[in-house]
Amino acid sequence: MVAKKLMVLYKMSKKALIDDQTHDEFADAYAQTLTYGLLSARWISIDDFLEKKIRFTRERALNYFPPSSPFLKQFFSAVLMA
Repeated sequence: MVAKKLMVLYKMSKKALIDDQTHDEFADAYAQTLTYGLLSARWISIDDFLEKKIRFTRERALNYFPPSSPFLKQFFSAVLMA
């Protein structure tokens, strides 16, 4: 099931971004996007932790993506559902 969802993301990536992207290139881009997104969300969430002691989790990451980054929010919505 997870492999099927990743294949859908791979095909969407090929269609929207890089037509001749290999599986290895997709895996690299996927890992980099996942890492960058989690780091960004964690950085933005620091005030909630300091003020309200709300712990950062991957499930809460969606709450911290800025409106200027709809791609990351869509990406993480898909990743968290996988």
